[in-house]
Amino acid sequence: MTTKRYTAEDLDQRMSGIVYRPGAAWVDEIPDAYKPIDQVMADARDLVEVVHELRQVLNLKGT
Repeated sequence: MTTKRYTAEDLDQRMSGIVYRPGAAWVDEIPDAYKPIDQVMADARDLVEVVHELRQVLNLKGT
């Protein structure tokens, strides 16, 4: 579970320079909890054909 591995302080450090909602409730959104997309795509290379690459500009999580 992400909240057992990371703290709100870890999130603050990782999100430096990024506008986000701070606090323990958002620790599960720490970037370190996600696999790098390049690794995910490399692992799936036999299953998919890349047609377009997208870049994330916003991540919105509701409460």
